[in-house]
Parts: sequence; C-alpha cells; structure tokens
Amino acid sequence: MTKDEKIAQWVIENITMRKTENFTRGSYSLKHSAEKELGFYVSNDELVEAMVGLGYTAYQRTAGSSKYNFNASYKLLKRKEWAPGNQRFVSIYLGGVMPIEQAATNLLEAMKPLYLNDFGGYQCNRDEAADIGDAMRNLEEVLAMNNA
Repeated sequence: MTKDEKIAQWVIENITMRKTENFTRGSYSLKHSAEKELGFYVSNDELVEAMVGLGYTAYQRTAGSSKYNFNASYKLLKRKEWAPGNQRFVSIYLGGVMPIEQAATNLLEAMKPLYLNDFGGYQCNRDEAADIGDAMRNLEEVLAMNNA
C-alpha cells in the first residue's frame, strides 16, 4: 500500500461525510491526528488531496491559506481519541492522549511566530492567529476537563 493509499484508508476509517462545512477542525489539525496514528509524516497537502480524492469538498479557511475545512464529521475520530475514564488526560484535536502540559506546550509553540511590532503589540498572520486560537481552545478544554 502506498503512502497516499494509507492516508486515504485512514480518512475512510476515521471521518464521515456530511452535507455542510464543518468549522470545528481543519486540515492542519487532521494531518496531526493522521501522523500520530499512521506513524509517519503527513503533509497538509497530502491530507487535503486524500480528502478531495475521496469526494470531500475543501473550503479554504482564509483567502490565500493552505489550510482547509471540509464537509466532514469527526465523531468517529473524536471518539477514538478520548481516553475513557481518565480525568488527568484528554484528547483534543491533535490525536492521542494529551496531558495539560502538552496542551500548554502546543499553545506556546503556536505563539512562536508572534513578533513585537512598532507599537509594542504582538502581530502574526491569519493562519498563525487561527493556530493560536485552536491551541488556546484546546488548552481551555483540557483545563476544564481536569477541573471537572
């Protein structure tokens, strides 16, 4: 089985089609889940090509972005990623089991592209802002689960 076939098989086993665009999870997040389960590097483009090849519609997240949303349901994938009965660890959108420390580290990594502008504030592009927003939501969900 080729790499592309393995990625397509992963999509078939973990994602189902729906009629409308799903804004909760994008191609970049999905590629990380695929990598974790498949055990090899998956580029964002390879994931998008697999999804489109299987009949999914790719919706560009922002103009000029290489990140996409799809008309997809992630219920199977999310169910697989949760660690049942374990309050200390939860799985949030990057696949596998995620401790609080990892969620915080992911947020810090997402914030690395920020730079100090001339007005004393921090600045980044739209894709970087989306990544930071995703990482912040992941950390908030992990913290909420830990405090439950």
